Amino acid sequence: MMKPPIRYLAIGDSLTVGVGGSIFSTGFIGPYATVTTDTLRIPVQTHLLAKSGRTSGELYSALKTLPTQWLTTCSLVTITAGSNDMLRAARTYMITKDEKVLKEALSQIIHQLKKMITFLYSFQPTHPPLIRIANLYNPWPHDNVFNTWVVACNSALLSLETPRIAVADVYAQFEGNIPHYLSFDDLHPNDAGYRAMAYAFYKEGYEGLKTQ
Repeated sequence: MMKPPIRYLAIGDSLTVGVGGSIFSTGFIGPYATVTTDTLRIPVQTHLLAKSGRTSGELYSALKTLPTQWLTTCSLVTITAGSNDMLRAARTYMITKDEKVLKEALSQIIHQLKKMITFLYSFQPTHPPLIRIANLYNPWPHDNVFNTWVVACNSALLSLETPRIAVADVYAQFEGNIPHYLSFDDLHPNDAGYRAMAYAFYKEGYEGLKTQ
């Protein structure tokens, strides 16, 4: 008898949408669902809550509109959030040269992610889903100031880790591979970049995953 599927909720911005991938690409979602099925021998049912351009706060607002059915039954969650917060802050910084905007963006990302986690856990308090949060890669590695803040954000993300919450190290996967992993827009991943993201999520494992 086939096991009931793992209900996988993918929350995010353009990275979860898969912007930059080829026409038939499913971003990192498809490869991650496939490797999860291959590893656990359990089918995966995926639901995307994703839209390009969303900041961490906008993602939290969107999460609150998700049908309760998914909030009470998902057992695996990935989150890509923060890139737009940092990009918007970076554009302001380029004009003002005031690093305070980058610091405020970092603080907002962590604050909104904590709210997302609390919200998700409130629906399954006794056995909450496994949550995998992607850290940020830097599409402009030669911009030392922006890189400093991306590294600072990734360091702050580690404060969210628990036995059921892990930060997928996308930054490490992309470091040194930016020319090979970015699409024509020099911002979003290409297919190879999305496969690298899927691997970063996969590396965090499935210990404690709730199955039916």
